[in-house]
Amino acid sequence: MSENPYRPPTTQVEANPTLPRHPGQGSPYGAFRETGGLSMVLIFFLVVYFAASLVPVLTSWLDLGRIDRGVYGESDGESTMLAKVDLAVTNFITIFFYVTALIWAIWANKTCKNAWLINSRDGATAIYRGRDSYTSAWTVGWYFVPVASLWKPYQAMAWIRDASQKPLGLTMGKLLGLWWGFWILSAVTSVVTQWVFSDARSTEEIGMGYRLYIAMSPFGLAGTVFAILVVHRLTKIQKIRATDLGLRSN
Repeated sequence: MSENPYRPPTTQVEANPTLPRHPGQGSPYGAFRETGGLSMVLIFFLVVYFAASLVPVLTSWLDLGRIDRGVYGESDGESTMLAKVDLAVTNFITIFFYVTALIWAIWANKTCKNAWLINSRDGATAIYRGRDSYTSAWTVGWYFVPVASLWKPYQAMAWIRDASQKPLGLTMGKLLGLWWGFWILSAVTSVVTQWVFSDARSTEEIGMGYRLYIAMSPFGLAGTVFAILVVHRLTKIQKIRATDLGLRSN
């Protein structure tokens, strides 16, 4: 029996599903959060941290000079002053680091919540690279998970970036990768330097530790500079996107 010539033709080609609005059709975190003031506070703390981090480099250079002059370990006014300055600055940097980390966590948490809102309103135009979404809690929590903290915090920030920016607008560029790359390099070189100092048994070996510390210090300093740029740029992007989408802060 022949086919009905009046029957509508059927197609064997399945239409591809439309790209879902990642992370969903709405945000579970409510209204947009204004982070401009918080970002300025965070940038201030990062700038102070950067400046304070220069002092141990200077004291290490001065101690290295004493080793080259053959007077390292002798008790005099210069050695006493260097020891006091180094102890005070080390304690200050340690305390200041944790305070800065706390402010960073608060900023990252709010920024993640804003990213969910922006992308739920404009997911079709946000840059989408198929990344897994991250909750605001895990955006911070991954920093405290051993081993996974080497890459998960970066992935969380990368998702926030992709959910916040749009291809034809202001973007982050390579800032995020540079920030995380220098941060990892700084952490690795810090462990190596501490190992060299702890294993040093002679003045020459101590001098090698100082030289290594001075040579590797630009990694940490660069990481801080790029962290400042990441905070400034991402905050600005989210503010622009919120204005474009008519989002009001709570």
